[in-house]
Parts: sequence; C-alpha cells; structure tokens
Amino acid sequence: MTRFELHGAAFRRSLSAPWTFEGVELSLPPGVYGLFGPNGSGKSTLLECMAGIQSLGKGTARFVLEGRTLADKRFRERLGYVPQQFAFYEEMNAERFLTYAAGMKLIPAHLVPDRVTEMLEQFSLADYRKFRIGALSTGQRRRLAIAQAMLNDPHLLLLDEPLEGLDLEERTNVMERLHELASYSVIVIASHILTEIEHWIERVMFLADGRVEGPKTPQQWKTSLLHESVRGGAAFPPEREPTLEDVYMSYIGRRGDRHGT
Repeated sequence: MTRFELHGAAFRRSLSAPWTFEGVELSLPPGVYGLFGPNGSGKSTLLECMAGIQSLGKGTARFVLEGRTLADKRFRERLGYVPQQFAFYEEMNAERFLTYAAGMKLIPAHLVPDRVTEMLEQFSLADYRKFRIGALSTGQRRRLAIAQAMLNDPHLLLLDEPLEGLDLEERTNVMERLHELASYSVIVIASHILTEIEHWIERVMFLADGRVEGPKTPQQWKTSLLHESVRGGAAFPPEREPTLEDVYMSYIGRRGDRHGT
C-alpha cells in the first residue's frame, strides 16, 4: 500500500500572519493529481510542506509505503520534487548534473551511469549531455529538472508548474513518463494549465482561500458544475461539455461570492 496523507494540516509564515491554508485533509493513493488555484493561493507552499521542506504549523503529514510510515532519510530516498524555480549549477553539463543528483539521492554507484543515460534519453536530452546547463533552453532546463526528480524512481513525486516553457510535444512526453510511474507512485502536479492537461489527470484538487477541495475526477467536477448550474436556474450551455477550466472559473467565482468579492 502506498499513500500520502495530510490530517488537519495548516501553514502560516509567522505567528502574526494569516493561515496560508488550514484544515487540509487528504488521503492520496497512487495516481496523477492536479492541484489548481489562483496565483498566491498557496499551491507551492502546500507542495513544500508535502515534501518536508516547510514544517506544518498544525496537523500531520504521513507517507506510507508497503505498510510502513517513511520519515527522514527513508522518506527523502522515495521523494522526487521539482520546484517552480529550480536552482541549477550553471557550469555543470547535463550529464554531470544528473550524476551529481543521483549521488545526492543515494542511488548505488554501479546503477548511476545507466540511470543517467536512461533519463537523458527519456527526456530528449541525450544530444545535449555535454552541454553546459547555462547554455540550455528554457524547455531543456525544465526537462532536466524533471529528469533529476525521477532518477530515483520516486514513490512520491511533487511537481510545481512542470510544463511551463514546454511545447505541446514536450508536454505530452513528460505526461507519458509520469503515467508510467502512476500505477505505484503518488504524483501531484501544481499548475495553471488546465485545458491542455486535464485528460492526463486522474484526480483534481482546488486550493483557494486556504481550503483544499477534492480530489475528484475531472468528470465528477464537471457533473457538479452542471448540477449547480441547473439548481441556480442558469443551465450550462447545452451545446458543449464543460471543461475543467469552466469548473475552475465557477469554483473561484463561488468562493469570491461567499467572501463578498
């Protein structure tokens, strides 16, 4: 059994600051999850707390693998994480960087060369393995960041805006690689790109005003929108199926109405 859990989770920057999020309850088995919310809603902070980079102010986080709760070194060995702004060693070449990252992840030395080569090939970076990172394009750097996160075949993979700067073909390749992990790994993608990736995502969570709702399947969210529209007397246009972006805009609008905005 693999599962990531948050119970009563809350975070704030200081004792005098408002809660960035509060009362978050999640229990995530393997699969691909999308985390959506407005800019500044706390998506990146939530991922940092899930990764153990930030400490929760209240509540608990727990990652269970094969019936055991992992913590500290054992947790980090099974974690992959890509922040929105990834800090590279610009003078390293791509191959050297992945080799260095493999060592930091405690991958056995005899496995590192083949694993590095595999990641370079999977993310179309093999021809650039000797290029300085500082000379790579934005898309190549983004793919390299994702490659380092997947070096250790993680069971918990957290990605913050991983598709930013990638063209459609590159996005498709990245999502295909993620789906290869999804049968046994919990994968959470924080993103503002909804319509282009909604068919890749198995469950969706929305974060706004410090609250997380979901996860639900995209179809469950769309069905909820249709039901709410009918109850409100303003049925969704029958000529088209609602998109996840329609659901998102409705969700954010309803949150604003509750708060008088």
